[in-house]
Amino acid sequence: METADVVLVSSDLRKLSYAVGLSQATMHNMTQNIVFALVVAASLLVGVLVKAVNLSYGMLIHEISINRREIENSGSSFFR
Repeated sequence: METADVVLVSSDLRKLSYAVGLSQATMHNMTQNIVFALVVAASLLVGVLVKAVNLSYGMLIHEISINRREIENSGSSFFR
């Protein structure tokens, strides 16, 4: 089990399609989070460079946006 990509606890092979769907949804979620973080970081970097955003406020905005995204993702898992 340590080297397996997928471990099925029961002998029901129909759960394999569920595992594939879950992994695809996870990859989609990860990609979405990375793109969101990069967009926020890039926009804050531009704001700091043109002195439209103070560095400390930029860091605060970045942390709030990342935490909001994590809360949003963990909250949506309750409704699946």
